[in-house]
Amino acid sequence: MTMPWPVHPRPRELEKLSSWITRIADEYRLSYGDFLRAVYGESVSEIVADFNPPKKLLTLLSEKTGQPVLTIMRLTVKGLYHPGPIPQGVTPFGPTGLIDYAARKRSPYAKYLGENW
Repeated sequence: MTMPWPVHPRPRELEKLSSWITRIADEYRLSYGDFLRAVYGESVSEIVADFNPPKKLLTLLSEKTGQPVLTIMRLTVKGLYHPGPIPQGVTPFGPTGLIDYAARKRSPYAKYLGENW
């Protein structure tokens, strides 16, 4: 078992994964990219982190912060707006995108998505 990081803020409600990683990196006075290269071995774009992060990264974050993987998954678009697989043909944005899909499903996150994403 690896040692947890000594400083790691908890994820905020409705926070994006990239934002949480940035806040952790800030604690160590590193940029988002430099932090991931130091702890993960490579940088992962914010878009990839927020939409489809590597499972290895989620596992690392869980081990180092003590947060369950499912809690970390809820920081991704897939985890925030749809509990299961995203339906075929639904894209992140656009007239038939995930925002519209969430709104049609009366998701409590639809308003947040539209204003802050």
